[in-house]
Amino acid sequence: MNAMTDVKRPIGVWVLSGICVLNGAWMIVSMLVGGSLPNLGIVYTLSAIGTPVLCVAFGIYLFMLRKAAIYLYGASLVLSFIGMLMVPMPLLWAMALIMLPIVGGIFYYVWHLSKKGILK
Repeated sequence: MNAMTDVKRPIGVWVLSGICVLNGAWMIVSMLVGGSLPNLGIVYTLSAIGTPVLCVAFGIYLFMLRKAAIYLYGASLVLSFIGMLMVPMPLLWAMALIMLPIVGGIFYYVWHLSKKGILK
């Protein structure tokens, strides 16, 4: 069975894949074109570059209905969290706490797709 043609994608997959790919690509392009690569050390720089790359990969794998999307999303969360540890900014942590239900909801949605057998 070919996941690209035989399975009807839920609307959430279309929306989430599109948002992740566009957002990640925008972040990468804006960093490279705008010259805004951070000067806060190698760990933060790798996090700032790696997180949007993993976000784009997650969106692509989710659209392809691959189970690897769960791991890519988890890896992007871990890398983002590591980057946040490098910058002690209270506003950044407050935004992360506000986003926690959304991030958890996305993780649950993708996990649920996997359990239903939609992700292969």
